[in-house]
Amino acid sequence: MKIKIILLSVFLALPGLAKAELIKGDILAGVGAGFTIHGGAFDGQAAGEYYYKNNISFLMNFDTFANSSGAVFNFQPAARYHFNIKEAPKLTPFLGIGLGAFVNNHGNGGLSIAAPDFGLDYNVARNVYLYSNIDFLHLTDFDGYEWTFKWTVAGVKFKF
Repeated sequence: MKIKIILLSVFLALPGLAKAELIKGDILAGVGAGFTIHGGAFDGQAAGEYYYKNNISFLMNFDTFANSSGAVFNFQPAARYHFNIKEAPKLTPFLGIGLGAFVNNHGNGGLSIAAPDFGLDYNVARNVYLYSNIDFLHLTDFDGYEWTFKWTVAGVKFKF
């Protein structure tokens, strides 16, 4: 399995190692996996991201957190500011904030806030980006409050 992942990574990197500049109007879609640090749940993530301006993007995150006590489904629109680093043109850090809604497998729901959302995009091929991010996630059903750090350990985005 590790050899297949390495071969796929090399294959994706070969076509164009030059940075594909993300600019106004670009659309990215991707998936990622990670975990919540407080609560110990697996996190599966899918997202679509639209570049409103060269450094500003809006996205829609769909997260599923699952552990032995159940699952939570989180829908969270967010905004991000992307920083350009001239010395590392393939690496793009970002900082963002999101506000959304969640529902668990028992039918209970509430408000979710990701503040802050911090991460890195790494351009591995012309239209392929690897990413990792961490959110300080606040969840409330307006009767109680819970927080966690949500770490997307690894993900991949494709530019369309």
